[in-house]
This record gives sequence, C-alpha cells and structure tokens, in this order.
Amino acid sequence: MKKRCDSCGGRFGLVRHRHFWQQFCTKVCKQNRHQKLASEKERKAQLLQWPTGTAGRRHPVPPDVARLV
Repeated sequence: MKKRCDSCGGRFGLVRHRHFWQQFCTKVCKQNRHQKLASEKERKAQLLQWPTGTAGRRHPVPPDVARLV
C-alpha cells in the first residue's frame, strides 16, 4: 500500500482523496494534478496539429518541442 501522495509526495492524514488509481493527501493536490494533466493534454493536442511543409518537408521544430526530444 502506498504511503505518499502522488502529487506532492507528502504523507497521508486521516483522509485520502482518490481518483482512479491515484491517491492524494489533500483536495488541493488532487486539483493541481488534474490541472497539470489538462495542460499537458492541451499541449500535446497542439503539437499533433503542427503543420507540415510542401513536398514532404517539415517546418523547423519549435524550440519548446526540441527540448522534449
């Protein structure tokens, strides 16, 4: 059994806030994790819509994407 919060790594008190397989120490940690996941999801959707050039050539990779590779 896990003894630490999935968001901040803090210890659990009397109440554990759960979402599917994740466990959080507070509602704030749970909300922060969901906001982070939503922003990552939005960013990935934007990356998938990155336009390609003509004749199979690609546009240069944006700097924020290049650091992920």
